Amino acid sequence: MKHKIHGQMSDSFLTAAFLSVSGGLQDAYTYIFRGKVFANAQTGNIVLLSQSIAEKNWHLALHYLVPLVFFALGIAFSEFVHIKYRKIQKFHWRQLVVLNEIILLFVVGFLPLEWNLLANAIVSFSCAMQVQAFRKVNGYAFASTMCIGNMRSGVESLCAYVKTKDKKILHKSLCYWAIIVMFAIGAGLGGYFIKLFNMRTIWVSCGLLFVSFMIMFIKEDVPEIEKDVRKLEKNINKVLDKLEEPEITEIADILVMNDASSDNTNWIVKQRNHAVVTHIFNLGYGSALQLGYKYAIRRNYKYVIQMDADGQHDVCNILNIYKALKTKYNESYPDIVLGSRYLKDSSPYKTSFLKELAYSIFRTFIKMSTGRTIMDPTTGLQGLSWRAVLYYSKYGNFDERYPDANMITGMILKGYNVVEIPAVMHSREFGKSMHSGLKPIWYMCHMTLSLIAVVVRQHKEKRRMERQKKHEQ
Repeated sequence: MKHKIHGQMSDSFLTAAFLSVSGGLQDAYTYIFRGKVFANAQTGNIVLLSQSIAEKNWHLALHYLVPLVFFALGIAFSEFVHIKYRKIQKFHWRQLVVLNEIILLFVVGFLPLEWNLLANAIVSFSCAMQVQAFRKVNGYAFASTMCIGNMRSGVESLCAYVKTKDKKILHKSLCYWAIIVMFAIGAGLGGYFIKLFNMRTIWVSCGLLFVSFMIMFIKEDVPEIEKDVRKLEKNINKVLDKLEEPEITEIADILVMNDASSDNTNWIVKQRNHAVVTHIFNLGYGSALQLGYKYAIRRNYKYVIQMDADGQHDVCNILNIYKALKTKYNESYPDIVLGSRYLKDSSPYKTSFLKELAYSIFRTFIKMSTGRTIMDPTTGLQGLSWRAVLYYSKYGNFDERYPDANMITGMILKGYNVVEIPAVMHSREFGKSMHSGLKPIWYMCHMTLSLIAVVVRQHKEKRRMERQKKHEQ
């Protein structure tokens, strides 16, 4: 069961991107136009302050000391806003921080060069508020006004990916590098606009911050999220209620594959004394299924029957599939039994035009490449023999993303006995299909290419076996 919750947009990459561009521009503005002072990188100011003190240049020392003090005050102010306004409903407290930052930087745009000390103090104060308020992007710690921490985390994550090949870790690394690039773009824009607008260049930063301010209005309503989660939890409970009926428990154990869901699926399943395997990160539909197959092999299960947890697959299908797995078809027991939505005796099932178009293409392709007519090549309701489960469980034998028509085609070409029986289906009570909206277009393209690849690969494998056989003779 998988439900993605976006949460507060202040933690989103989009918000972080605009904040980072703004941060880079502010740093360029104070360094290039306001007397070579770093608004964000206070380490540089400390170094220059120390040098000024060593040289007994007290005026220049004050030039660097003031931004440092105001940076500290900015952190304190941001924390004050957090404590005092974190429970307000109309605005998120981080929006108030950004709004204050916009006002302060707008004032800076009116200050002449003679007022650089004050201008740098205000910019440093604003940067500090931003640093303190925005410390995460997509759950990862980051900084929007400096790069050293982001670079360290980006390289660290990249090294971890090289070792583990975990795509989630790669995504984390790319996220950090993207933020660094955004910061660099902001710095470049700062240098460019200074030539055009002089002291009013900082207003560009105000515009970028205003975009971030508006983005943070695009957020999910918390009560609705909580309501949705409760519905999802109710959904899994209803499915488990039906699976716990005596006629099912007599023939089957229950295993729930939890692909990093955001609800209480784990707790619910464990409270009902069923097995649950959980991904720490969302690895996708195919990866979850394959892990389930490995689980079944380790426990020497003779059959595996898989179904979705959204309530669409009626539990009565399990008994029908189990019976079909134990029945001979064409003088052999089936390796795969498909619960079809589109056979004559299947329950009525409506689908979108795009999905129906995709299914028609897949049916035609399977017919042309295998000679078999499979009415529902994308069904998630399947029963598998030990032989099929063993094959799927091995590395490289199963599509980790979209194991649908491509896997069925490949198994038929490999000589596995695939059988299709009518299925009883219900409308989805809650949740979204992973092929909702315009996603079927991408899915159709991906699956078509995958089907072609399967046929080509199987043809090459057949030719290789024939050559090997000739060589042995």
